[in-house]
Amino acid sequence: MTTTLRNLAIAAGTSAGEAMANWVFDGNTDLADYARILKGIQDGDPEVLDQLNTPNLSGEWADDPTPQTLANDLGIETDDDRLDGLCTLWEDAAHQAFWGEIEQTCRYYLG
Repeated sequence: MTTTLRNLAIAAGTSAGEAMANWVFDGNTDLADYARILKGIQDGDPEVLDQLNTPNLSGEWADDPTPQTLANDLGIETDDDRLDGLCTLWEDAAHQAFWGEIEQTCRYYLG
């Protein structure tokens, strides 16, 4: 797998994770919710962590990415042997960016 493909998959996953995190809270989120979610992230509490949909390549929702869309974005074929590894890189980066953005947002609003 080339470094360029790896970097592109990581960058795309990071971007997707940050974007998805921006949909979690709205202007009416209570400070207690920010505090509960931040504590849940810090404690690794599955009750909190499992309540939020994290980015993935399942295509569960109409416009969600899939391995096929990632392959297209990366300019490779869907039967390319590297695709599974690139999907893993994308999902790991998306997951990390998502939770990082959520934590940063909670800390911002909690002061």
